[in-house]
Amino acid sequence: MKLFKGISVSEGIAIGNAIVIRPEFFDVVTKKLRSNQIEVEIRRYFKSLDETSRHIKENKIQAERDLGKVTSQIFDAYEEIINDPFFREEIPRKIREEKLNAEFVLRKAVLEYASALKFAKDEYLKERLNDIFAVERWILRWLTSPNKQFLFSPPENAVLIARELLVQMVMNINRKKIIAIITEKGGLTGHAAILARSYHIPAIVQVSGILKEVKERDFVIVDGDAGKVILDPQPEIVQKYRMKLQEEMEHWQILQKRRFEPAVTKDGRRIKILANIGSADEAREAVGYGAEGVGLYRTEYSFIEAGKYLDEEEQFEIYREIAEILDGREVTIRTLDVGADKLLFQEQKIPETNPLLGLRSIRYFLTQDMENFEQQLRAIFRASMFGTVKILYPMITTMEEVNEIARAYSRVRKQLLQKNIPIHSKLERGIMIETPSAALLADHFMKKCHFLSIGTNDLIQYTLAVDRNNGAVAQLYQPLNPSVLRLIQMTVSAARAARGAVSVCGEMASEPLYIPLLVGLGVQVLSMNPVAVPVVKEVIRNISLTASQEMTRQVLGCGTVNEVLHVLNQFDTHSRFT
Repeated sequence: MKLFKGISVSEGIAIGNAIVIRPEFFDVVTKKLRSNQIEVEIRRYFKSLDETSRHIKENKIQAERDLGKVTSQIFDAYEEIINDPFFREEIPRKIREEKLNAEFVLRKAVLEYASALKFAKDEYLKERLNDIFAVERWILRWLTSPNKQFLFSPPENAVLIARELLVQMVMNINRKKIIAIITEKGGLTGHAAILARSYHIPAIVQVSGILKEVKERDFVIVDGDAGKVILDPQPEIVQKYRMKLQEEMEHWQILQKRRFEPAVTKDGRRIKILANIGSADEAREAVGYGAEGVGLYRTEYSFIEAGKYLDEEEQFEIYREIAEILDGREVTIRTLDVGADKLLFQEQKIPETNPLLGLRSIRYFLTQDMENFEQQLRAIFRASMFGTVKILYPMITTMEEVNEIARAYSRVRKQLLQKNIPIHSKLERGIMIETPSAALLADHFMKKCHFLSIGTNDLIQYTLAVDRNNGAVAQLYQPLNPSVLRLIQMTVSAARAARGAVSVCGEMASEPLYIPLLVGLGVQVLSMNPVAVPVVKEVIRNISLTASQEMTRQVLGCGTVNEVLHVLNQFDTHSRFT
């Protein structure tokens, strides 16, 4: 038996046999071209671009059909790259100048580009480089083997193990037979992680050294909850996991039956359970899973899907559709959260040494693009006539930003009323707490807003100065770090003092182990991935507010993560409800 650890990007347990995908090798040789062969070679190269582009479009259509528009937008990056001047102009120019075959020129140019970016600190450039490599492989496959398709038909209960998971690989396998994914490379936000979560497949990345040890058809247990991979497990461990898997299936069936019931603790405290969404399709999914509304609608995904800035009318139609789908349930629309890891378009990019600490989210619009910010506010105001609409502002760090946003809100409201455009005259407005500075100023923020929403993903990163996608420091990304918990407590106290609501919309809101702690801290609203709604509701039904508050008092006296974990495990909710 051999145990491997990695980073879990999609939870769940799977038991099956390993199917190993080794890195694809392209035998690229140098061929000198005669003068009369150059244009023929360039036409062959452009043919490979056209074929690659066609496959990208086909895969995007398939992903949209299977997973919805939000997930399918990962193919937009590939479409942008295949049409970039680097591929459309620079490579043909090099073929003419160097009089060499397309395969060799392409490989050489991409490696030179990669070498120049090897030590780049910009996360956007690193991710773009990975996408360029993926497109290069697609083109090379056509150039070297134009009649060869990537066909892969795994057996039942297959655990796919690879160095990295290519999008073209995923889209051409029988995903109904793949029960788990393991890779040696990758991160929480990579395409493998996005696809795995979308298909609800357990997945673990950064499992170092597994390809050296695993053999085809090896028996494997994948524990996506704990980030563990077990090769050739002992019989008693297999039995333990089989029982756990059966219990999870039976428990899920029970949860589905109760998904529309409210989440009320044993001693009568009701907690509102909302969903995080990025599209109208996900709004329907949220309703189906029993969410009481939407606590976070990420509007940037609609822009990314469209591949452009949406005008006021286009935004209004999208927001109205979502409000109507929710049929009276609340929807909190977050204004565009762009910059750092979520650039809308390349032309928006402003060179920065450290984008995570630069022109991100509200900073970008207040300093660079107030026109589009106010345009989005107008669309949200107009959509408010079709449902219970709230506005949420991301990445606020100062009162100066809050005051400037308030002035923009007033300007837009006044303009619409003067034009006799029907709007809800006073929308509830909220501020996201994503940095220590925001938590420290929460009491002042509440003087200008109605509610606070804690984005725990960013709050943890900025509080602990940790990039959770960096495998070298990922272990330091700890939601239960006492400093993070104290900032959450501070935020809740500020909202309570002003008689306002406070929600948690980060990943902590969907983790059963953390639910009693958040309830004990006084969080009244939890917003999460729609599929997590039934589970979280059931956890809340089986705890009491009084016991959670007592446990929380103990936690707030802790100085280390291990001390906090000890208190939570004593509470014994995690073992019963996950």
